[in-house]
Amino acid sequence: MTVCSSFHLFCFTLLSSLAHAGLVQSEANITINASKPRGEVNRMIFGHNIEAGDTFGVFTPDHRDSNSAQGLWDAAKREYVPGMIEAVEALRMGSLRYPGGCLVHNFNWKAAVGPLPERPNFQFGIDEWIQLCRRLGAEPVYTVADYYGTSQETAELVEYLNAPAIPKHPWAMKRAEWGHPEPYKVKWFELGNESDHGNHSCKPPRKFTPQEYSDWAKEYAQKMRAVDPAIKIGINTPPGDGRYPEEPWNQVVFREAGPIADFVVVHFYAPAASFWKELTPEETQALNEACMATNDQLSYRIRQYKEAIKKYCGRELPLAITEYNAMTANIKSPVPYRFSFAPALQSADFIRLCLEPEHQNDINMAQYWQIANGHWGALRDGGKVVHPAYPLFRLWGGHVGKTLLTTTVQTPSASFGGFRGVDTAKGDSYLQPGMGRVTLPGRLPETNFNKPGVSMVPTEEGFIVNFDGYNAEGYPTLCFLKNSSDLHYGMRYNVRFEGRMKLTPALGQSEDIGHFGIGIEDSRGWGKVQSAVAISGVEKATEWQKFQGTFLTRPDARGVRLSVRLIAKKAISGTMEIRNLVVETPLPETFPAYPLLSSTATRSADGKSVYLIVFNKSLNQFIKTSIDLAGFKGRSASFRQITGTPESIATPEENSGKLDLQKEGSLIHTFPPSSMTAITINQW
Repeated sequence: MTVCSSFHLFCFTLLSSLAHAGLVQSEANITINASKPRGEVNRMIFGHNIEAGDTFGVFTPDHRDSNSAQGLWDAAKREYVPGMIEAVEALRMGSLRYPGGCLVHNFNWKAAVGPLPERPNFQFGIDEWIQLCRRLGAEPVYTVADYYGTSQETAELVEYLNAPAIPKHPWAMKRAEWGHPEPYKVKWFELGNESDHGNHSCKPPRKFTPQEYSDWAKEYAQKMRAVDPAIKIGINTPPGDGRYPEEPWNQVVFREAGPIADFVVVHFYAPAASFWKELTPEETQALNEACMATNDQLSYRIRQYKEAIKKYCGRELPLAITEYNAMTANIKSPVPYRFSFAPALQSADFIRLCLEPEHQNDINMAQYWQIANGHWGALRDGGKVVHPAYPLFRLWGGHVGKTLLTTTVQTPSASFGGFRGVDTAKGDSYLQPGMGRVTLPGRLPETNFNKPGVSMVPTEEGFIVNFDGYNAEGYPTLCFLKNSSDLHYGMRYNVRFEGRMKLTPALGQSEDIGHFGIGIEDSRGWGKVQSAVAISGVEKATEWQKFQGTFLTRPDARGVRLSVRLIAKKAISGTMEIRNLVVETPLPETFPAYPLLSSTATRSADGKSVYLIVFNKSLNQFIKTSIDLAGFKGRSASFRQITGTPESIATPEENSGKLDLQKEGSLIHTFPPSSMTAITINQW
């Protein structure tokens, strides 16, 4: 990495000269009041993820290899890889999550402890992770396996980590026997990782319903707290762009498992373009802009999550954002976008968002996904490859103090048309979304369903299904609906209707005759993506009854199929009537135009330095900014600045220099487009 090379310093000076010569397009002001502290900086916001080691075994019944700590650990030499460990230390991270994301579904913790010769495929295990946390000064955050092991085994994990080494705690005795007599005192545990999506292609396949996850979480929490009542336990939610905090999984889990939780885990991935492989120039531009607009909308999503938790749980719980990034995993052209500057700048600015005073009681931790190797890592190949996210996080680590200061920003803003989970931003106010009715094609049903013993007749209000000894399972298609927009992480469909069923002769509605109603599924079919929602129960309604359900599609869905569910467990005769069938999708929200400059100011522990972090999220504007500092008498000022082309994956160059500090504590600096700048003001 070339920092402050003469060539790039010349380029920066030239750009600044051009800016001052009249090419500056905007002006702004930042005011810092050092006499009004806003509380201590939460160091756990500066967190990162490390998978237990190697990706092999993520989709198998057991995770069997954990040797490299994603390139930090040399298993053969049993020491840290030179260059990599120093680079990670430079981040000054505040928390470290382990053993990973989806890898934890099948993680057997007992294979990752004990004498090294007895665990040849786990040379970097739990004890090594704790030692790494101690070396980095990071708080350990452990993710419990959700599809492997038992609650008793997880209680034994808590015993291994936190209990004193006495005979009543045999696993703590093992820890002491293996060279670690003192308890590790791990405080933070999250129950599972994105448990809603199951254990992938493992055998046997498992996938919790919301109620099953809630029951599982309550059992595990009880067993774990019986060992150590001081631990903090979190329950998890589906990942996404944050648009649906009240989705069905969350409603059930907040209500059922919320009472045993200390925090709620949320994974923010927006913009959501994961299922694209190639971008046109227009799409690249829109995605770059979406990265810049995302965080101001996520601030609103955080408040929505808090409101949903309180609504369904009955009390407030903080959020742990244990994964965040732009969801661009599969884009390969024009570049592997997950490594590029725009999502890196977005992620670095997300730390600023989490530190905002308005979110001090909302967020207890945040961990970036992910800093080293793996599919996303910004630091790769022994530190020889450095993508933009790493130097941005390193800049944060070297320029943040202990106390958060009051900061106000007057800045130009930008409008944005919306793209892949990031909504339209324009004007100066938020517009609440409504629901838009989807036009259903023609009179229903339009179907070629021809199973024996059943026929369907359209009516003015809906349709009638006639049964004559019907004893089968079928899903006749009513219609296909194309997603109205590609702006969402997933499209939400609300379905409601009225239904009733009359059988001849009457079998008694209490009998289990099967499941009848309406279904909505991904248009690719259940056999391919297993994504659907059933709205059943019409078999219990002898008179007209209202039914409703909600379906959130997968991110890559292009449409849905609406069908009738006719699942008979015995031969039946009679009719089922459906009327007033309505399908709705949310209308787009509109957010205020997003500010181009965002900033955070902190004061050092000794009180002698003020650090100001500034992001210029404009893709094309230099912003000349006056910076006023009150309540602090500085004598010198300097800056370090990182600027990059939004879609560049190359190591960005850094520029640095001194700034002229006026007697009254003000200075002027021009922030280039797509940049992160750290300004240090010292009392010496």
